[in-house]
Formats: sequence, structure tokens, C-alpha cells
Amino acid sequence: MRHMFGSCAAIVSLAGAQPADRVAYVANNGNLEGSVTAYAFSPDGAPLFVHKYIIGSRASGAPDIRQTNAYDIAISPSGRFVVNTHATAFSDLEQITIWSTNADGTLTMEGSALTPDSPLGITWVTDDIIAVTRTQISAANNEILTYRFTPPATLTLADREPAGGFAAYVTAHPNGHVIYVGNTTTRDIRVFDVSNTGELTLIQTMPNGSYPIEPAISPDGTLLYAFGGISGSGSTVTGYFIDADGLLSPVPGSPFFSGGSSPKEGEFSPDGSLLYVAHGTDATVRSFYVDHVTGDIAPTGGVFDVGLQGTYGDTATLRGLVLFTDDSTSLDGLTGLYVFGIDPDGGFFDQRGGLVPSQGSLPEHITSWEPPSCRADLSGASDPNDPAYGVPDGALDAADFFYFLDQFALGNTSAADLSGSTDPNDPGYGRPDGLLDAADFFFFLDLFVQGC
Repeated sequence: MRHMFGSCAAIVSLAGAQPADRVAYVANNGNLEGSVTAYAFSPDGAPLFVHKYIIGSRASGAPDIRQTNAYDIAISPSGRFVVNTHATAFSDLEQITIWSTNADGTLTMEGSALTPDSPLGITWVTDDIIAVTRTQISAANNEILTYRFTPPATLTLADREPAGGFAAYVTAHPNGHVIYVGNTTTRDIRVFDVSNTGELTLIQTMPNGSYPIEPAISPDGTLLYAFGGISGSGSTVTGYFIDADGLLSPVPGSPFFSGGSSPKEGEFSPDGSLLYVAHGTDATVRSFYVDHVTGDIAPTGGVFDVGLQGTYGDTATLRGLVLFTDDSTSLDGLTGLYVFGIDPDGGFFDQRGGLVPSQGSLPEHITSWEPPSCRADLSGASDPNDPAYGVPDGALDAADFFYFLDQFALGNTSAADLSGSTDPNDPGYGRPDGLLDAADFFFFLDLFVQGC
């Protein structure tokens, strides 16, 4: 019965605890060594190397193994798990490596699974569903696959559907029900509805005109921009409005001019006011103001040059910070993570620390984690069929309370495991412990009453 406690007392989970502070994880795409680097941040936002985790390595000339070339990487919405793909020379099956996170930001490798070659894109749709691309030169073999995730390291195929053309990019809507797959050969974006058990339904195929590389979705889920790479003018950014069902409609006046050469991906500032557009050929990132009413983007004039062609890796953001990777030592001798303070005017004047090496080869894709500013803000709706269900909305109200009760009764540690103690003086207070019990209930009540 909804909104009532079930009979679960203490439910054990093998999951790790979500990081207590902001962190970033970088996949190192080395041909001889695959690894993931964990970064923490000083109080002023400077990046701090924590550890490099080697997944697999081989000697030059030795046979290929599936554990090198760590490629795309993603952290679960709860912050408890990280997955990364591998893009090696294997042509049948490739590896997905699965990690749990720890409260101090470190990682624990939990296991691996195999997925059809090549898994160039991966994203969490929810804490229970992962979407992965199968990227092939032959358009007929490109697919999007969904897997049900069971902690600590089991992936069970839920569904697979044709993805159209060369499909290397998949992006999940924050509502946890829709994904977007960019196809470069057919130059379109395919929109799929994802059921609670991972079944895929194609609901739209949107022509894009240019290559729709790595679509970026605004934090509020209302805008999507795709990046045209070398296609068209070589400086194309295409914008779309997203409706309540996840369907796309073109932004009037789109496509927009990126200002750089070969836009490859983009990332929003956490408040959605800025869009950072990265470029492959000139290795620059350029910032744009975002008008959420018209969908227009306008250049701020802010530009940061990572280096030579091919050295720009990926972009991520945290509250007040924007992160870039430089991924090629061989081209300019530089590699690692840059961090800048986010300037409301879009400038790149406030660098936090220096370039911090990942200590791995070819650091490229980044995933970042920000602890919730209000841990009791869990949901914007009390109806599970509402897209805002389970999505924080910045307000504390009955929706959050009933959502917590639902997740507690369902035994969902990802959402309801908040504390390991009821004593504020205990080190376990406010830290998940893998159990659902009275400590979680009273900690949530404390937060709710305090209005945090």
C-alpha cells in the first residue's frame, strides 16, 4: 500500500556509500593500460589527485586484453556506483567495469560485464538501468542496449533496439524515462522511452542536419543541444526544446555558430545559465549564455585553449566549477585536469590550481559528483507516473516525505539510506551504511524539520 511502511526492518546492500564531498572520476584511454583516476577538490576548488586505479595493462606487442582503453564513464544518480566502458581492438565483446564509491571519494572495483563491441557511449538512466551504445561502422549493426543493474556488479540485458546510423552517443533525460541517441551517418537523434524495467520504445526520430555529437541536456530537462563536429560549417550547434514527454522540437534560429572549429560536446553550468562548447580541431572551449525562453545561445566571449588539435578531452561541471581534460601528452607534453571557477560572465579568469595529471595515459571522459545541497529534497512529485517523481525540485514538501516513505518501504537503499546512526555526535551520523533502519528514518525527519 502506497505511503505506508512495509515489513522491511534492516535491508542489507552491498553498495558503497556515496561520496561525502564533490569528486570527479576520469577514464584514461591508454592502449597499454586502462585506468580510472579519482580527483578530490580543495576548499577553494583546486583539483587534488586521489588515486589511479589500474583495470588492466599489457606490454607493447603483447596480445590485446579487454581491460585497456578505458573510454566513457558515468556515475549513478545516487552517486553510489560508477561504470566505464572499454574501446579496445576486440571486435565481438567489450568490457564494462563496475565500481562502488566510498564516502571518502575513493573507488572499489566490484566486477565487470561484457557488452557487444563497441560501447563508446554509456549513461545511467536511473540507479537501476544503464544504457550503452553498440557502435559499428555498418549502420545496420548500431544499437542501443539497456541493462538492469543489481548491486554490486550484475548487469542483465533488458532490451536492445536499432539505433540508426553510427551511434556513439547516448544521453539520459533527468526524469529517468527518456534517452537520446545521436547518429552521425544518418544525422538524426533518436528518442527512446525507457520503462521502469528497461524496455525501449522509439518515440521520435528527429533529423538534425549535421552530426549530432554527444547531445547535452539542460539541468531542468527543457533544452537539448547537439554538436556538429566537422560536418556542415564545422561550427554548428543545433538546439531543441524538450516537452513533458521528452519529445524534441527545433529551437527557432538554430543551428547556432559555435565560434570554434569542430564542436564535439557541451556541458551546462549547474544552474543552466551557461553552456560550455568544446571543439576538437582547435582544442578550445567557448562559453555561451543560454536563454531558456527562446532557446537561443549567445557567445560570452570566454575562450580557453587547451592546446594542439586533438588534445581536448571532455567537460564536466560542479557547483561553481567547470572541469576540462587535456588528453594527449604526445602532442604537447601536457595531460590532466584543469579546473576553473564559473564566472557568471562566462570568462576563464579564475583557474583553481594548476593542471593536475591523472597519472594515466590519455585522460578523456569525466564524470563528476556533487553531494545534494539538501539531502531531504528527494522528489518534485508524489505520483510515480509524474516525470518529477524522484527528481529534486528545490522545495521541501509532502512530495519529499511520501517519496522517502515509498523508497524506504520498497527497500531502495539508493534513495532512502541516509544515515548509519541517530546520534549527531556519532561519526556514522549522516553517512549511509548499507542498511535501511530507524537511523535513516529519524535522520530524514531531522533534515525535513530543519528545512535543509
